[in-house]
Amino acid sequence: MALGRQAQYACGDNVTAVPAGPGEAVIESADRRSSLFFRSAAHRTKLIAANATQVAVVVASEPSFSDELVARVLAAAEHGGLRAFILLNKADLSSQSAAA
Repeated sequence: MALGRQAQYACGDNVTAVPAGPGEAVIESADRRSSLFFRSAAHRTKLIAANATQVAVVVASEPSFSDELVARVLAAAEHGGLRAFILLNKADLSSQSAAA
């Protein structure tokens, strides 16, 4: 890869790096991705994770979560070929509220 060239790498990418100095390395190449999870806004794409197999959407019961955000994450997961599931976290509720 040429120095100064912009490349988009994501968490989970498998790369080959070569030493570039003491404690430094430069990415020389990246393997083909098996999956890609990303978000889009207007004319920009933000890579989130590569080579993942599933996405967990963790939401709290209180305060209420955004249905729209959950739907967007689920749609992005499906577009990326990833299994998705929703986890409802009630850990922030007091024991009295949780028992009700």
